[in-house]
Amino acid sequence: MKKELKKFMKLDELTPEMVHRFIHKIEVQADGTVNIHYKFTTTALLTA
Repeated sequence: MKKELKKFMKLDELTPEMVHRFIHKIEVQADGTVNIHYKFTTTALLTA
């Protein structure tokens, strides 16, 4: 996972491939609030 993140961190733009690889789903509430559900936990990033 860390190798994948480092590869994407070098890029200047967010691509559809990045979104599909790291994000499980994006929810937008009626009030405009956005909830992003990632395919990993932030703890996994800190310990990788």
